[in-house]
Amino acid sequence: MVTQVTPEIREAIDGYLDGLARKWDEALDIIAQWDELDPLDQDVFDAEWPLTIDYLNRLRDYRQQGMFSTIQERWFQKLQRDMYGHEPDL
Repeated sequence: MVTQVTPEIREAIDGYLDGLARKWDEALDIIAQWDELDPLDQDVFDAEWPLTIDYLNRLRDYRQQGMFSTIQERWFQKLQRDMYGHEPDL
């Protein structure tokens, strides 16, 4: 079954990709400063991290359904490569 990809779906995917990229950039900064962070800031990061994972899972669902454009697929692959290299840090 071929899923119709509407402009709204493409826009949603772009939003999740952008959100994941921003959250990932923030995570890298936080990881680099973790030992110097206030415990409250560490707790906030821990509490918000599931949102990042939610973005990743939603994108995986869209991808599995074949809804990515070529550009979105490349962007997602890059984000995954970047993230997988840091799993032990998280």
